[in-house]
Amino acid sequence: MTEDSPFKIFKSWVEEAKESEDSYPEAFTLATVSNDGQPSARTLLLRGITDTHYTFFTNYNSKKGLELQENSKATMLFYWKSTKKQIRVEGICTKSSKEVSDDYWNQRAYESRLHAFVSKQSQNIDIEPAEVNSLFKEVRTKHPLEIPRPENWGGFDLKPTYFEFWEEGDYRWHKRNSFTLKENVWVSSRLYP
Repeated sequence: MTEDSPFKIFKSWVEEAKESEDSYPEAFTLATVSNDGQPSARTLLLRGITDTHYTFFTNYNSKKGLELQENSKATMLFYWKSTKKQIRVEGICTKSSKEVSDDYWNQRAYESRLHAFVSKQSQNIDIEPAEVNSLFKEVRTKHPLEIPRPENWGGFDLKPTYFEFWEEGDYRWHKRNSFTLKENVWVSSRLYP
């Protein structure tokens, strides 16, 4: 690995994974922590890469959405079996702009928007399946062409403060390089496996 901007390395590894990974090269595990200190992790899809942050989308009232609003620190973990590489990114999450959330919402398939509009993500379903179908039908009737983005759905931007790049090595002598943001400068280090 060349010593370079962690954002450039990140982007090149994602592009490499897109060429070799069988499915969902943009999948990552997002770890959050609740106010009482309980960690929680789930798999999401990365939907935006810039030179300053990474974007994913969710229901703001979901477990992860609420936790990120209570404690903005989070970790993303990417692992690609095909390239034998992984990246850990720690950082601070803030809500994406309304324009970014609207833009992505409008790119989604109608049925995906319908399900996100109706879902009370992470909450117990307190109605019968037939009633869920009635909700879908009601929204389809009210919004036959375009479903407006709900206020409780949108993006989060994770602005990194730490990167760790891991490459599988022989006999578990893995290559690990970290980048830590210190006073707006990325400081790199090699780590023992």
